[in-house]
Amino acid sequence: MKVKQAYKLVDQLRNPGPRNYYIDCFPKMEPPDNYDEIFECLRSHTIGEAYADKMLLLLLMLVSQYETHIFLDHDLAKETYPDLLDRDLTELPVADLLEISKKLIVTDHYLGVNVLFKDKKHYSLLRIESGIDADLYKLSKKSKKLVNKLLKRNGLFLVKY
Repeated sequence: MKVKQAYKLVDQLRNPGPRNYYIDCFPKMEPPDNYDEIFECLRSHTIGEAYADKMLLLLLMLVSQYETHIFLDHDLAKETYPDLLDRDLTELPVADLLEISKKLIVTDHYLGVNVLFKDKKHYSLLRIESGIDADLYKLSKKSKKLVNKLLKRNGLFLVKY
């Protein structure tokens, strides 16, 4: 996939819609009263090895099951990772892809990682940004089932927007 086409597709998929979800540690849309406090605690204590490993499992599953393209946010990558600018990270060896992704999740909390994956003719998007924020856009039924199964095994939940 060409870079301009990928960024255009990311913008299209991020539009509001019925098949959009976010990954959370709570199974319901209605968070507890102290959600902000809990979220900040999670942000400061779990953005590290444990959470990154869960996201890497999801990333590895997507790469192994679907045609996948991974790009960093263009504007932020320009400043922070110029060598990865406009580059499909799936072209890297899997070990390098996982190492870079883990570093981005754990240490660079302001850079968005866009994972486009294709189920037959249908593209979906996993977007990881700010370390702990992960959203899924335009999931097909098959993709939703597979992603949900993996998340539940790792103590996370797929919550509809």
